[in-house]
Amino acid sequence: MGLIVVGLLLAAPSSACSDGGPEQVRKPPPPPTSAASTTTEPGGSPTPRATAGEALEALLRAEQDADHATSFRLLDPSGREQYRDVAEWTRRRVQLPAITGFSIERDAGRQVVALVEHEPGLDPFTGLSAAKERQTWTATSSGTGFLLGPEPEVEYVLPPDEAAGPAVLEWARSVQACDQQAAAAKEAVQPLFGSSTGATKLCGSPTALTTGEVEPLDGGPRSAELVAQYSTDALAWARVVTLRGPEPEVKVVVAPIGTSWRVLAIYD
Repeated sequence: MGLIVVGLLLAAPSSACSDGGPEQVRKPPPPPTSAASTTTEPGGSPTPRATAGEALEALLRAEQDADHATSFRLLDPSGREQYRDVAEWTRRRVQLPAITGFSIERDAGRQVVALVEHEPGLDPFTGLSAAKERQTWTATSSGTGFLLGPEPEVEYVLPPDEAAGPAVLEWARSVQACDQQAAAAKEAVQPLFGSSTGATKLCGSPTALTTGEVEPLDGGPRSAELVAQYSTDALAWARVVTLRGPEPEVKVVVAPIGTSWRVLAIYD
């Protein structure tokens, strides 16, 4: 699980100013490089729970309350090797979107699945804060109960891809009407990333607008600034829609904000 790879970039002005669904996997971070690790205190003795589901419920409830000392005590030995004390664990957890709610969906012995909720948004430090994500945690038997590994596998619960095209059309028509306020309300960030000659011609244009297929965001020069800002996770959650009508056609990158898609970047 990891989102934090922050780069410096220059974002071009948005076109407005220029006049559910699939689930995607977020990759866990590499272990921190540090001095020799230990599974002993500081941090308090481990507090295993009778089942893996109970352990995860206790950990997520503590995290929702920002009680990292309690959640640290639910880590298994591998977790305490990776995060040697409460301070290291806290530094990791505050890098992630804050938990606003959760429910345990499945407790299958050593694999526990929870649907975790966050305040939706896009942040240069935490990256995408999905409204919902599915987390799969691995439990370890401690002899008296279960403890948890430190990094779950995470799947974003995204809006349906078929909603991306209509979202781009709504944004483009607002730009076409020279309504900057309405266009900005349909954008994930201001200013938008990228630049587009076609998009700058939209304001006041009578051109009929249509959209093409919804595609994943590929790695490469055009996505480099998004990857620099939001890490390679952007390749999992972003979508690209071709806006037809302007000359040249506009590639519009959208981000999932809550239950809808919003415009993030534009390029020809």
